[in-house]
Amino acid sequence: MTRLLSREELLEGGMAGRVNRQASTLLALIENQTAYLMGESRQAAARYVTIQPDAAASSQAFLAAMAQGRSVTLTPTIYDLEKYASQWAILAPENPSVRAAVAHLLGRKYRFTRRVTPGLRSALGLDGAAAQQAYQALYGQPLATIYRARLNVRERLRWFWTRLAARLENLSPFWTAFSLTLTETVGAGILALPITLALIGPMAGMVVLLVLGLVNVLTLAAVTEAITRNGNFRYGLTYFGRLVTDFLGGSGAWLFAIGLLGMQTVALFAYYTGIATTMASVTGLPSVIWPLLLFVITLFVLRQKTLGATVASALVAGAINLATIVILSLLALPYVRLENLHGLNLPFVSGRPFDPGLIELVFGAVLISYAGHTSVGNMAKTVLRRDPSGRTLLWGNVAAMLTVTALYMLWVFVVNGAIPASILASERGTALIPLAAMVGRSVDLFGVVFVLLGMGVASLHFSLGVFNQVREWLPASVPAASSSKRNLLHNRVVQFWLATMPLLLICLINLWLLYTGRESFSRPLGLVGALAVPLVTGVFPVLLFVGSRRKGDYTPGTYWRWLGNPVVVTLLYTLFFASLVLHGLVIWQNPVERTFALVTSLMVAGVTLMVAVRGIFRPRVVVELRQLPGRGDHALLTVEDNSRRGAKSSDPLTGPGGIEAHYDPTGQPIQTVAGEVPNFSRLVRLTLRLPATRARELKVWAHQAHVTGDSTALPAHVTVGQGEQTAQYDLARSGGQVVTPLKGEPFQIEITLAPQRDTPPRE
Repeated sequence: MTRLLSREELLEGGMAGRVNRQASTLLALIENQTAYLMGESRQAAARYVTIQPDAAASSQAFLAAMAQGRSVTLTPTIYDLEKYASQWAILAPENPSVRAAVAHLLGRKYRFTRRVTPGLRSALGLDGAAAQQAYQALYGQPLATIYRARLNVRERLRWFWTRLAARLENLSPFWTAFSLTLTETVGAGILALPITLALIGPMAGMVVLLVLGLVNVLTLAAVTEAITRNGNFRYGLTYFGRLVTDFLGGSGAWLFAIGLLGMQTVALFAYYTGIATTMASVTGLPSVIWPLLLFVITLFVLRQKTLGATVASALVAGAINLATIVILSLLALPYVRLENLHGLNLPFVSGRPFDPGLIELVFGAVLISYAGHTSVGNMAKTVLRRDPSGRTLLWGNVAAMLTVTALYMLWVFVVNGAIPASILASERGTALIPLAAMVGRSVDLFGVVFVLLGMGVASLHFSLGVFNQVREWLPASVPAASSSKRNLLHNRVVQFWLATMPLLLICLINLWLLYTGRESFSRPLGLVGALAVPLVTGVFPVLLFVGSRRKGDYTPGTYWRWLGNPVVVTLLYTLFFASLVLHGLVIWQNPVERTFALVTSLMVAGVTLMVAVRGIFRPRVVVELRQLPGRGDHALLTVEDNSRRGAKSSDPLTGPGGIEAHYDPTGQPIQTVAGEVPNFSRLVRLTLRLPATRARELKVWAHQAHVTGDSTALPAHVTVGQGEQTAQYDLARSGGQVVTPLKGEPFQIEITLAPQRDTPPRE
């Protein structure tokens, strides 16, 4: 701000000096919150973020920086300030002089016209007479002087993208969930479907697509409900790996991380091959060039630690991919021949023998094409902040998966109908190569677009996922200057190259396969789809779903009760677990593959048994005290007993007489019930006397929610009494949360708040 306000302006006395200082502080807060929202948008566009142990710490560090007026990592531009104006507008005070002073600072710092900043003008009230009069009084000139007369071509293009991005990132919660899940699920796996399904026949293949698509609708709904019930996910304090830890324990998180790492690693083999073969076919350059080029680009991205993608850029790239698939389908439609669709090559039909390799390829390739479950976690916070009930998150995801199923069936119908099964079955690259030979060179143009935006960008996401996961398994790094030869594993440079080694190995193996003519695009997808995908998108969604209904912090506004029926849960779990066992015992013949499948099956069975034996699925009572933004001096107290299906706040557990609010250490307690807690700034202690319950765990959570969608722990102590035993906890040292066992007898909770707390959130 010293570049915008001179020392004399900052030190100036009277009203002008106060206004300048307030404006400079306010602009710093606005830019910090905009930077935070930029980071949230990037997070929502990430595809594979798993276990991030420092995620909560990073979020808290940001909020601390905002509170102290310090700058944060990302540097927003005027384009970003305009895009997120509706979300930082709550920071703007009613004082027209301060708003006018902020406008003055913006005019000094940035170039913009009046026409391109409607959001900014609305947030600061710059079109109103009060702000314009205040500006004239402060600076002796009209407020219109902050605007530029015209912009150059580059700036006009940037403002066009800003307007488009603002519309995309302000879609309704339903369309946000629908769009992100749709665009992040449809990927390069679609290019393998015509090849693998040609082995059993197009019509049978479409039936398989429909059945497994409906199964994935159920598992996606299960993941969505688990996320909606988890408070840490809702407030940005965790990522997908932590969700697994919350509901399944540490052993479940490790198995999930291994499964996701395996899925990303093997899929990279396929993507390297798909990019190399397609680009070589289009350009005529040797195929071995492309893996090397992709690896160099990957190194650059790893150095940056992010792709920098936002919700808007992800939606635009996804929309282009979807449009490309539709265009390619229309180009192939005139070449569809009914005789190409009549083929049927199912085991035991017309005396055909059982071919285990056939089942492996078909089942694996179809499953990996539906593997978009983890992307739900990355954008869930964005949707839940705008619709806390989770209704639109559920229906948006379900609608997206049904659309994916329909799109896949259309693609297989058109491509397999245009190209004979014998040609597709022998293809080692993607389906684009025989399609281009049949339809013409126009396929190459759109095929390259899809390969670069679909496979290319996805491979970078996979590479980041592999790199970050390996980094997390290495010891904590220290600055290079303090490292020693005896402690090389702690050196950041050494860790970077160690985490890069798996990606380098993938590149080298692909080069060898391409050089020797042994490459295959569909084979790796079949392997990972048969082994890792059932684990990540089948077994774990079911286990997380069961855990969330026993231990969840919230009850969604809309959820499928019948999905929790023991018969439905058992059938879903058995389907995916049985696929692992069958691949190890029957389908796979290679000893190495069979060993991997059997070991994975044993690990899944072991984790499931451990979860059951250790009582991780024990029901939990959740007591939450939450200070809300924009609600004045009020807080919300809720009690959720997951052992009682259909329990409501009016039930005896939270009924009259069960809760006392103490506003003065010497005064009389006030009887209350769960719900609004008035005069929160004067609250000293809450006492809850609750009856015996079938739940065997208690979670107490006291935190302050922020307009950013995050929360910070409230400084409080908790005392839990059961019979003659009591236990005390300092919530400020445990992130505002504590979990303790229950004995099945009446218990008492006292939440004692520190005497000094943050001021109430602004209305």
